[in-house]
Amino acid sequence: MWWLVTLAVIAAVLIFAALMRIKLIVTFRDRGLRIFLKILFVKIEFTAEKNGKIKKSDFKIRKFRRRRDKVLKKYRLKKTEKKAVKKYAGKKPRSPLKTVRAIKEILWRPVTAFGKYLRIEKFDIRIKVGGEDAAKVAIDYGYIVQALQYLVTFLESFSSLKKTRDKKAEVNADFADGSWDASVDIRVSVAVWQTVSVAVKALCSFLRYKFSKSK
Repeated sequence: MWWLVTLAVIAAVLIFAALMRIKLIVTFRDRGLRIFLKILFVKIEFTAEKNGKIKKSDFKIRKFRRRRDKVLKKYRLKKTEKKAVKKYAGKKPRSPLKTVRAIKEILWRPVTAFGKYLRIEKFDIRIKVGGEDAAKVAIDYGYIVQALQYLVTFLESFSSLKKTRDKKAEVNADFADGSWDASVDIRVSVAVWQTVSVAVKALCSFLRYKFSKSK
């Protein structure tokens, strides 16, 4: 009976891991962008603010040598790129349309599947348009409203934004204050099994494309 219990425990752990949701949190407040990846109770921050204090170690000779080596490396890369351009100048370049079609053929199904799986839990974007010139503020306000409307329409057709309860997208024009301001809070989540499904679909699309090209 012990092996049945072991199998049941392993199956329960695998099911729990597959159903576990990975959350991505993007916030922008007070001109500072913060991006978090949350798995259960673990939060991983990708945009930790660097300490602005000056350290003695910043003035060590080896650090200056590293910077010099980086500059020299970039210079050498530019020279090799120029040689490559001269070498293949007479050859006919590849059509970019073929590359775009190949990318579309490979990634269309995985991207649409990912959009269906993606759950947008919170979508809160608030932008304040300001400036000294009232006419310019009005023009900028119109551009921002249109761009935000396009973004919301695209996300509603691509993902679950239409079903999101906590959804706000506002643009306000402030003719008195000359400064711009923005507040963004977007939280999305996807299950582990859904990410695996998208990866498998991407692999199948790539293999199907390669097989059709070889034929």
